[in-house]
Amino acid sequence: MTNFFEFIQVLREVTNSQIKTNDFDQCLITGPSYVIKQKRRKIKKAILTIDLNKTVLIEALKSKVDLILVYNFENLEKINLIDENLEKYKHIIENNILIYKIPESWTYSKGGLNETLTEILKLEIEGVFQIKIGKNFQPYGRICSPFKSQIRYSLFLNMISDKLGLKNFQYLLVNDTDDIVKKCILLVGKKTQLNWLKRAKMKDIELFLGNGLDYSLARHAESLEINFIDLTYNSIFLGLSRLSKVLLLKCPDVEFIDVRSPLPLFFFSR
Repeated sequence: MTNFFEFIQVLREVTNSQIKTNDFDQCLITGPSYVIKQKRRKIKKAILTIDLNKTVLIEALKSKVDLILVYNFENLEKINLIDENLEKYKHIIENNILIYKIPESWTYSKGGLNETLTEILKLEIEGVFQIKIGKNFQPYGRICSPFKSQIRYSLFLNMISDKLGLKNFQYLLVNDTDDIVKKCILLVGKKTQLNWLKRAKMKDIELFLGNGLDYSLARHAESLEINFIDLTYNSIFLGLSRLSKVLLLKCPDVEFIDVRSPLPLFFFSR
């Protein structure tokens, strides 16, 4: 049966993580940091989720999981007895459930989140789009073009709705819906920044597929004459689902549960 130490090695392999073998503190939220104790913990059931909200925590307790793999965890410090969030995770700690953050490298690695989405949306990768994280540049995005070279924006929008299972999503078009989709950048997993749009414009990119389209970003995209389609965080769920299938091939004795935890946002209409 797969133990926690073995599982983390597999996760590191499939996400191309550069975390050193014994340096778990970057991603370990709850659980043993010593290898000898990790090898004693068996993993029978695991949850993959975007973040830790009430829905996820309840499901973890109800399903009696051993491990929660979370994509987005703002506080990377290991939860301890004086942590201000202790009450929120009290039952998780009492039930000895491990929490581990999915390495950020999964977002931009080969076969990771952004490459998975290019495959789902039938986009052909032509290159990488680097963004600055701290002092270094990382190849987060993918420069792409549709496999069907003559697909129009109207059809492309419908395809995104179908492939990503989106009934509602935001987009900004400076082109006409009858225009042909040309070169684009796909970069999800982080809120799109203005300087990314500026760099995209320098590369003659006409379309940016990202996250977090708001009024300010829309105005800037409009002024730069860049089309923008917000793939929403539902796209991350699809990536996590693909990741769970890859992990299952490597760890067939572990049961994986995908938990969707959408924000409680609603559309008001009269």
